[in-house]
Amino acid sequence: MHKDNWHFYSLAPRIKTEAGHDYVYHRCIQESIEKYGLSCTVLIDKEANIERLSMRFFPYFTSSFQSRVFSNIFQNFLKERNICNQTKILFIDTFSLKELLDLTFAIKKSKKETTYLWIFLRYDLKKFKLNGRLHIACLKVILNHLKSQCVFLTDSRSIQQEAELLFKRAVHLLPIPHAFTITSTETHETKKIVHCWWPGPPRPSKGLNAIRKILEITELENLEVILAASKDAMLSASNIQVVSLPAILSREEYFQQMMASNVILLPYDPVAYRCSTSGIFVEAIVAGKMPVVLAGSWLADELLQYGLEELIVDWETRWFWQRINELRQSTAIARKLGSMQKAYQKFHSLENFSNCVATLLSRVFSD
Repeated sequence: MHKDNWHFYSLAPRIKTEAGHDYVYHRCIQESIEKYGLSCTVLIDKEANIERLSMRFFPYFTSSFQSRVFSNIFQNFLKERNICNQTKILFIDTFSLKELLDLTFAIKKSKKETTYLWIFLRYDLKKFKLNGRLHIACLKVILNHLKSQCVFLTDSRSIQQEAELLFKRAVHLLPIPHAFTITSTETHETKKIVHCWWPGPPRPSKGLNAIRKILEITELENLEVILAASKDAMLSASNIQVVSLPAILSREEYFQQMMASNVILLPYDPVAYRCSTSGIFVEAIVAGKMPVVLAGSWLADELLQYGLEELIVDWETRWFWQRINELRQSTAIARKLGSMQKAYQKFHSLENFSNCVATLLSRVFSD
């Protein structure tokens, strides 16, 4: 099969700006596909506000389609004259039940011989309503229709194992290509000052209650604690300096904040994040920062693989800040974090991500 007759479409209706990890992830997808020699178009929201919009990022989806049960947006896309007869690989990495229903009908009505589908399983399917039965049913319909032309992907070993048991087929594990290149280490390293950052939107699943609780701690024993977080969290404390950041950080602002912090607070809900991964966690490790997490989460499991159980901390102890300060000054912790950093820089690199994508594409073209 000749590559010139193929096109890769990344379906990303939630991308509206360059902020956040969605845009970065699909840029990595695009670069990896084009590196292999295929044309790639990322379809995003029609109202996307992205400067220097690449010709390969095409505004297509309308925001209103997500609110309608049968929007036919994917069906209409596959019916377009220049796409209908084209041999194509579709990639989707995030979807609601409504979108999955529409995609299922679209795939059923499309030309099977010219349609390939890569579905990224980002969440534990059984965490959805009705124990995920509707999501699973849709995926099985798609799988039965496309057979080997449907490929399941994930970046979580737990999701990989559970999905392989559920669908009785291989699920391919990909790296998390969010890691940036370290160009400086502008961290404030002072024994008596702890610079913390709670990144991301202030959701309960991201640990909002845990953050509020540690801000109530008064026993600091001459420590100065500076905690940066989104202004939307509306945090305050009597003896801890809270720095309010913009709700949405540019990639440059995000990078600067990561490099200026020495502790990354990630008390993610172990129920919501039992299987789901975190790009922020990966970037913290790659940047050489010390994350602290809650037990039972994917983040905790990753730390345990490198003997860093000390970073799975008690978020309710009155001595929380003293413990954090001890951990960040530990040479043993620094040594183990250094080993984890090197492993992450290798596995979660864009180069390795591209190699994994190339392997998958090679299988398509060898059939």
